[in-house]
Amino acid sequence: MFGGKTPVHLHVPDTHAVGGRPLVGAVTIDVSSPLEIKGVQVSFYGEAEIEYEYTKMEENSEGQKVSKKHEFKKEKKFDKMKVQVTGPQKLNPGNYTFPFELNLPAHLQPSFKYKKDKMEVEIKYRVHAKVLKGALKSDSKSEKAPVKILPAVPSPSPKEKSDTNKFMFGKGTSTVSVKLPDTTFTLGQAIVFNVECNNDSKKNNKAIKGKLEQKIKLKSGESEVPDYHHEKTVAESKAEGTGENRTSVVRELKLETSNLPPTVHHPFIEIEYKLNASADYSFAKDPAVKVEVVIIPRQAQQSNPGAMTGGNYTLNTVQPPAQPMLMPMAMPVGMPTPMPMPMAEQPVHVSA
Repeated sequence: MFGGKTPVHLHVPDTHAVGGRPLVGAVTIDVSSPLEIKGVQVSFYGEAEIEYEYTKMEENSEGQKVSKKHEFKKEKKFDKMKVQVTGPQKLNPGNYTFPFELNLPAHLQPSFKYKKDKMEVEIKYRVHAKVLKGALKSDSKSEKAPVKILPAVPSPSPKEKSDTNKFMFGKGTSTVSVKLPDTTFTLGQAIVFNVECNNDSKKNNKAIKGKLEQKIKLKSGESEVPDYHHEKTVAESKAEGTGENRTSVVRELKLETSNLPPTVHHPFIEIEYKLNASADYSFAKDPAVKVEVVIIPRQAQQSNPGAMTGGNYTLNTVQPPAQPMLMPMAMPVGMPTPMPMPMAEQPVHVSA
């Protein structure tokens, strides 16, 4: 392939982004000799990775069925998108800056990585720039910059649910009720909620219990490899019950959410949570309610324009010059290159 190496610098002022909002930045090209390009392109994509161990019955050399362990790993890119920053141009020697804006899909799942025993799952995102040079010439690319996708905090979604158990032989009833002002919670922050228990019987309500139940499903997409299923209680809490008196009490329960993966709905990654509240009785069915809840990463932002976090991220294919260079703006083919302007007058500032 022909064509020399053209250094391409990708500048992303904020590497934290939210689905449904634009990702902005700039691409800078260092041109050492006259260069004709077909355009500048910026690409964004997500990567999902799953890895787990599974057991399969196989026949050994003696014809016996034995259990064997295998490791399965799957990687797949998704939500690929590109934006053409500029079209064909002829560039004279100098530094050229092209601002870009990528409108990210609203359905993007949050970035995260979680490992437990023999299972590992990760969702991550990348962005990179490319200078298109046409046939028989090698395109120049920047390195791939990581972008962390944060979920927008949804509007509060209150939930109220109750369950009544009628005891056998007409011995009364018991009702458990849960009122949640919101069903979305942040990782690392305790889920604090109230449970009301009405014991209209002579049975002994020993305790009021709360649990956070987790369900993980990883889909292999292959007929020979079983999917990964895991269901577990990841947090528990208990408070004093009503006893044997016909009375009602309200108890506050607290469930910790540290070291958990967030809620995820991806084509081959499903992570869900349910909050379970119940009243514990001796020799009787316990009244209980289950409410689906959403766990979001602790870095989540408030859903309002301009709420951005994170620092500047710059990836270069080569080391930049020690001193900033004057940067004439790129012009279309056939138009004269303007005189260099001082840095302070440039519409886009790119640090060298």
